[in-house]
Amino acid sequence: MPRYTEPQLILSVRSLRKDRLQGTVAAYSLSVPRLDVRLGDKVLITGPSGCGKSTLLDALGMILRPDEIRRFSFFPEVRKEQSRTESGAIRENHDSSPRIRPHENNQPKNVAEAWTRGDMEALSLWRRHVGYVLQTGGLLPFVSVRENIRIPRRLLGLSGDLESDPLPEKLIATLGIRHLLQKLPTQLSVGERQRVAIARALAASPSLVLADEPTAALDPANAAAVLSLFSRMVDELGAALILVSHAPEQLYGMGFRHLRVTLDPMVRDDVTGTRAALADDALSSEDPGDDSPEPSPPALPRGDGRAAGGTLCPR
Repeated sequence: MPRYTEPQLILSVRSLRKDRLQGTVAAYSLSVPRLDVRLGDKVLITGPSGCGKSTLLDALGMILRPDEIRRFSFFPEVRKEQSRTESGAIRENHDSSPRIRPHENNQPKNVAEAWTRGDMEALSLWRRHVGYVLQTGGLLPFVSVRENIRIPRRLLGLSGDLESDPLPEKLIATLGIRHLLQKLPTQLSVGERQRVAIARALAASPSLVLADEPTAALDPANAAAVLSLFSRMVDELGAALILVSHAPEQLYGMGFRHLRVTLDPMVRDDVTGTRAALADDALSSEDPGDDSPEPSPPALPRGDGRAAGGTLCPR
C-alpha cells in the first residue's frame, strides 16, 4: 500500500502570549500553547465575544507583535507554476492549475526571531503570502474593485492583468463579481464587498488565509452561500484557512477542524483580569518541551455537530 505523507507544514507556533495592559499590569492575556497548521487544513476558531479571536488572527498574520513567543515558524509557498528570478521576483509560467505545491528545501521563516530583532522588512515580505478577510471586507475605498484585487498580486510581482491569469479569472467568475470590477467599494452591498474581499485575499495565491467572521454582516442564507464558495475556493487552491466564526453550524460538512478560545479569571498585582487560551485537545502535548508537529486531527464531521476533542461550545 502507498505510504501516507503528511501535508506540508505552513505554520508552527509554540508558547505565544499577547497581553492587554491596565496601567502596567496585564488585565487580559491570550495564550497559544501549541498550534500546527498544514497545507489544506481548514481551522475554525470559536469562543465568547471579546475573548481575543481577532487578536489571535492578527498575531498569526504577523500584524500584531506577541509579548512572548517561543517559536513561530512560517513556511510561505507559491503556486506550482510560479518560480523566482534571481532578484527574488516571482516568474509566472501560466500553468492552468492554481494549486499550491510544496517546494523542495523550503526553509521556515523565523517570525519569532524577526519580532525580536524588529525586522519589519522581513515581516512585511512574509505577510504578502497571507490572505486576510476582515469582518467589513477591509477594501481600500478610494480605488476600484479591480485595483483592490490587483494590489496584493503586484506586491508579489504578479501580473496586474486579472483576465490573463487562470486564478483571478476563476475567482472573479466563481464569486460573480465581474460586473463590479469598475465600481468603488462604497458602491457595493455588504455581500458584494465580502465576495470581493475573498477574491482579493485569494488572488495572489497565498499559502495561508485568515478570515475574521467574514459573513457576520450577512443574513444566514447569504452567509451560508458565501462561506460555501470561500471554502471551495480555498480547497481548490490547496491553501490553509483559519476562520473565526460565531456560527459554526454554517460550516458543518466543509471539513473544518474546530479550536476554541476559553476564558478564565486571573489576578495579578491586585488587578482582576481575564486569561484566554486557544485550546485544542487533539493537538495538545503533555510534554511542553516537545517541539515536533502533531498529525492533523479529524475534521468537523458531517451533521453530528461534534469536533475533535469534544462538543461544540455554546454560542
